[in-house]
Amino acid sequence: MRHSITRHIALIGALMCAAAAPVYAGDPYADIIDAVLTNNADLASQAAAMRAEYQAAKADNALPATEVEFERSYAHKGAPGSDRWALSVSQGFEWPGAYKARNAAAEAHADALSAMQRSRVLDKALEARMLLLEWSYAQRRLTLLQSIAANIDSLSAATTRSFDMGEASILDVKKLKLQSLLLSNDIAGASADIDAARAALIALNGGKTLDLDAAGIIAATADDTPQPLAAEEAYLDAFYQHDPMLQSQAAALTAAQQRLSAAKASSLPGLSLGYVHNYEDGTHFNGFSVGLTLPLWGGNRRRAAATAAIESISAGASSYEMSTRADIISTYARARSLQRRLHSYAQVLGDAEYQRLLRVALTGGQISVMQYINEVNYLIDNSCTYLSLRHDYEMSLARLNRFSLEAAR
Repeated sequence: MRHSITRHIALIGALMCAAAAPVYAGDPYADIIDAVLTNNADLASQAAAMRAEYQAAKADNALPATEVEFERSYAHKGAPGSDRWALSVSQGFEWPGAYKARNAAAEAHADALSAMQRSRVLDKALEARMLLLEWSYAQRRLTLLQSIAANIDSLSAATTRSFDMGEASILDVKKLKLQSLLLSNDIAGASADIDAARAALIALNGGKTLDLDAAGIIAATADDTPQPLAAEEAYLDAFYQHDPMLQSQAAALTAAQQRLSAAKASSLPGLSLGYVHNYEDGTHFNGFSVGLTLPLWGGNRRRAAATAAIESISAGASSYEMSTRADIISTYARARSLQRRLHSYAQVLGDAEYQRLLRVALTGGQISVMQYINEVNYLIDNSCTYLSLRHDYEMSLARLNRFSLEAAR
């Protein structure tokens, strides 16, 4: 039993060091997510709370307190037997099967707690990944807007020079400057989103700073190729094979069944054994005592409560399995639709050729400045739509891949 206790305490405590393994092989966000899992205060608090809960469950299986009694009797002075006292020490025991069942329930409960903590680690890793994707999405928007703004600023400077030489109108100059101001507002909004995502990640990391400017992360942000989508069955298989919540619910059901066994055993008679020492009329007597405990009250209610707990856990596990499966199927359908739409956009917006052609058309006199500005705004709208679709696709993919973290560990 001592080995078992040590094993479970070490297992639950080691969950806080789980970030030593990479989240996904080749994942540019792995180091950031691992840091969050190591430093997150919520995970540390939950692990400590579960260690306390496990110890409390083991304490509930201890023997009753040893009972020590002392008795002294008095009579009239000078009466026979006026000096009389007794001392006894006794220990009570429940039916032996109750202790075995409670110990098995505590061990299964420890397994449930351990799996529950792994599930919380997965949830926290997904939360960190979502924030990183928000950060990357804002970075991509910022890069797009800065690129278009640089082109507008260059064109505005050239138009201003043309105006100074009498070759352009003041209206064209003002139109381009207004467009530059509009882009500045959009750039400021994207920068604010970057700062917000960074602040949320730092808070998730226990207030410690994170190096989001690492070369691998920047390269991943600049990558224009979204991750591929696997078959739907692969994500369902990962759920059934690696979701620690399913493992936690199975262990919790085993613990509840053992508690029912303990409740049944507790309804059987208990035993009390004791040592008795009496002193009477100058003579010492040694003996023993045997007692029988008859648990006549409350047994039915304890068994009914344990049975109801089994039904509740079983129903909850079934509900979780069905809802999570449905969520995976619906998320996969959404991701597949997004993937098709992304492919269509990528064929048109996959390079910077559109901006170059617009500039050529303007300088060649084929379109006016106002037409150019309208076309730029059209490009911005569609490019932002593309980035939004990619962001939604990556968020869906992150949710689908969340059980791969458990497989990788």
